[in-house]
Amino acid sequence: MSEHSKGSIDTEQRLMQIIASHAIKHPGKKLLKWELAAAAGITRQALHRYYGHLEPYISGEKSVSEELDDDGKNTALSTGIERLKILEAELVSLKAGKDKEIARVRAEYVTSLMKSDLALHDVDGLRARLEAQSLHNDILINQIKSLEAELTALKLARRDAAPAQNAALGTVMACDVNLKKIFTAYQGSDDTTKFEEEKLKAVLEAFARAKKVGPADATIVVFIERYLCSFEFFCKNFHGRRSGNFVIVRTPIFNALQLKTLVLSKLSVDSPVKIFLPYCESKSVAKAQRAFYFPYVPEHEIAIADKIQGMSISDPRVDEIVTYRITQGE
Repeated sequence: MSEHSKGSIDTEQRLMQIIASHAIKHPGKKLLKWELAAAAGITRQALHRYYGHLEPYISGEKSVSEELDDDGKNTALSTGIERLKILEAELVSLKAGKDKEIARVRAEYVTSLMKSDLALHDVDGLRARLEAQSLHNDILINQIKSLEAELTALKLARRDAAPAQNAALGTVMACDVNLKKIFTAYQGSDDTTKFEEEKLKAVLEAFARAKKVGPADATIVVFIERYLCSFEFFCKNFHGRRSGNFVIVRTPIFNALQLKTLVLSKLSVDSPVKIFLPYCESKSVAKAQRAFYFPYVPEHEIAIADKIQGMSISDPRVDEIVTYRITQGE
């Protein structure tokens, strides 16, 4: 046997021992060829040239125990490697089982008491958010009240200044209707027919006074009383809208045909007429206005007044119909 052949056999045995040792110390970890060559004291080129047949053992495709058993030299080592593989598999299985057991125990420890604590925590968070929202709403409400107070002050200042201004612009005369007296009488009788008759009679009397007290060139202003604002306030501030001579008649009639046939027909065809119809966009403002100015008005009368949305009258006397929005305090 040549020296090279003898050296090759020794080197191959050493390589197999290194491979077996790596499998025992680092099961499942790949053995790099340059590490194997360095440990055996040969070059990587020599490993590739002379010991290429060991590639399956280096890569792990074949178990090194097969080669050792075939030679009958290291049965104990072979058995140890196989036992190590079994133990490694058992360790992986135990670790997976342990993870499942930990998850199960952790879930069981979330008792009903802990769930109750979590629920209380959520309730506390919701309560804090609601309290913050309530505080914000209070701030906004206070700001609205402050702005409304400023608006009311401005309206009062404007109303106080109106008489001097009106003297130069013309005259405004008011013909009111004593609705409170009619409504009070109605509450005792509940006779709707009589109530409507009394209301129409009072309106016609107001228009008769308007023809007598107003200047010859005065325009009749028909104020449709929808129980949304103060008639007195409307009259005092009317010259802020128009200039000239006017007689304003409070008219709680909500049907255009009735207004034309029962009221306007009593006027001269030469009498100019303007109709003013108030409305309110906010239900809460309308409710507040009515509670302050008209607590005596029956509910059915309020309901009829709310039904009217607009008014259109074909009459030679009527030259203008104005629908205007009222705000709180008017």
